Formats: sequence, C-alpha cells, structure tokens
Amino acid sequence: MSEDENMSRPAIPEIETERLVLRGPADGDVEAWATHLTNPADFRFIPWRKTDETPHERSARILGGLEKLWAKQPPGGMGWVIVRKADPLLIGLGGLDQVEGTSDGEIDYRLGRPFWGQGYASEAARAM
Repeated sequence: MSEDENMSRPAIPEIETERLVLRGPADGDVEAWATHLTNPADFRFIPWRKTDETPHERSARILGGLEKLWAKQPPGGMGWVIVRKADPLLIGLGGLDQVEGTSDGEIDYRLGRPFWGQGYASEAARAM
C-alpha cells in the first residue's frame, strides 16, 4: 500500500480485550476475509444479496465499507476487523450501527465458522 493510501485512510481506534484486537482493515485482510466468504456454512444465518462478485471483490467491498463508516463525521456506524492476539489470525468482523431515527444502536458481528462457540463474539461485543 502506498503512503498516500495510508494517509487517506480514516483513523480507526483499536480496542484490545483479553484475547482479541479490534482494529481497522490492514494489508492482507482482504485475502483472509475472502477465505471465510468461500465457506457458505460460515454465513448461513446472515442474509446475503445476490452478486456476481468474486469472494475477493466482496471482501474488498466489505472491508472498504468499514473504513467508509469511520470517514463520516460524526460516524453513523463503526466497524472493526477482529483478530486473535495469540496469532493475529483474522477471525471476523464486528461493528455498531445507529438505528435510523432513534438514539439506539445495534451490534453486529460475523465470525468464521471455526471460531464459533469459543466466546469470541461475546468478548468482541462487550468491547464494542
């Protein structure tokens, strides 16, 4: 990534928990997230719109969307890449979205199937 591209990226605050780091997208994340997108079992409970995008293209769009959330001032939503501290493997994405017309918000997260049932979603949600 060029220096100009790094300078144009919004500053996304990093959050650390006992086992996780929530951070902005970084080099290599598009490929890592695209790997999860190729496994339909990972997302069987998540509605997907039909698209002709490749997993790599969809991953790049989704991760770019996280940065767009932070670029708005004030942000109407916030999103992070979720990685494990131990290895820093990308295990999912998470965020907060404002419910339009209210002062309420929603927490959302998507974890790759291999990381379900280990408390990562709860840990990330508490941190967000």
